[in-house]
Amino acid sequence: MTETAPVPEDLLAHAAFVRKLARSLLQDVNDVEDVEQETWRTVLARPPGHGQNQRGWLTRVTQNFARRSLRSSARRKIG
Repeated sequence: MTETAPVPEDLLAHAAFVRKLARSLLQDVNDVEDVEQETWRTVLARPPGHGQNQRGWLTRVTQNFARRSLRSSARRKIG
């Protein structure tokens, strides 16, 4: 029997968690929304594997996009 990845609806149960995490990492509301959107786009394109900790996976993805956003903001301020 082949195990399938979780369906996006299962992961959307963590939407409030993702938003709260993004808000804790970023100050700009627009950046928070961008990071949330990128996180959900990634869920659709490459969902976590079966049995993988969904909240942990979402945390890692959200943190990675937040770091990327912070780096971009810092570059714009310098240049």
